[in-house]
Amino acid sequence: MENGFLSKLNIYDVLGYLIPGFLGLYAIDILTTSLFDLPINLKSPNQVILTTVYFCGALFMGIVLHEVSQIMEEKFYIRIWSGFPSQRFLNEDNSKYSNQMKRNLKEAAADLFKIEIGDITRSQEIFNLFYSKLQTLGKDGMIQNFNAQYGMVRNLLAGILMINLSLVISTVIYIYRNHHVPAKEIWLIGLGIVLICILSRRLRRFGERFADYVIRGFYIYYTEQKRTSMQENNKTSEKSQS
Repeated sequence: MENGFLSKLNIYDVLGYLIPGFLGLYAIDILTTSLFDLPINLKSPNQVILTTVYFCGALFMGIVLHEVSQIMEEKFYIRIWSGFPSQRFLNEDNSKYSNQMKRNLKEAAADLFKIEIGDITRSQEIFNLFYSKLQTLGKDGMIQNFNAQYGMVRNLLAGILMINLSLVISTVIYIYRNHHVPAKEIWLIGLGIVLICILSRRLRRFGERFADYVIRGFYIYYTEQKRTSMQENNKTSEKSQS
């Protein structure tokens, strides 16, 4: 069971939790040092135990940041993007695909899944069916990579945001105590803002590539199946005529 679970993890899953987790621990270290002059500095004569403690702490913080990143996605990014790409790409007012392509996709969904496609609000439902079909067929390898990369970048965003908030609090405390602005913290806050902007752009691109691969992957599968079915029908018809 353990081997089965680990075999399903890839490098993006691991990094998507551990690296943001260490960023979260660093953010907490900044806060505890600024507020209470108590940096996170665990000591143990056994380095294996110490490493394990930090590893588990980073993993736990990575799980927490995963939830935080989902809240950021729901409350902030989805509003900026006007919905997930999977919600938008099949809508009539979206220009990602041609009108003919969108009609073909919806007709394919109606044919294969026996659903009505007239309601524009069903775009997400249709996309979910496409995704589930590819998963069932085992044709989602590349799609899962994009999904994992999306999750990794989203969690990194949450980690960097947490560090930036900690730096802002630390800077305010420093200014209050010392009556001058710390240049290093200001520079780091500015760098954090730049990284947040870059990763936000990257997050959107990974989300769009994930949705695009699902839609195109399903359409390729569907058209190949239709072509194979037509060829078999033609062969059967020729045999019956002869």
